[in-house]
Amino acid sequence: MLVASLQETTIITTIHHIISDGWSIGIFQRELAALYQEELGGRPASLPELPIQYADYVIWQRERLEGEGLDRLKQYWSRELEGVAHGNRNSERLSASLEADIYRRCLHV
Repeated sequence: MLVASLQETTIITTIHHIISDGWSIGIFQRELAALYQEELGGRPASLPELPIQYADYVIWQRERLEGEGLDRLKQYWSRELEGVAHGNRNSERLSASLEADIYRRCLHV
């Protein structure tokens, strides 16, 4: 959180694309704003109950990945990833340098 003054603050979030998309980032922003407004007003958080939980997804995924379905996926990814080295040190260095650059830029906001 960057505090510019008593009246102005900015929250900066970094979310990897594998866990978010344009649709879900909109939900995240609306819910975060609602929670913040409730906190400012001294009210308890009142987000609606979700119709499905992550545990429901896990059960569905596990059922989907049994038997022939799992075997087909294993064979497919084994072929696709054959010969690919484990880990990518270049991406780790790039990620660290990008994070450092973002941090330096935030200091000057």
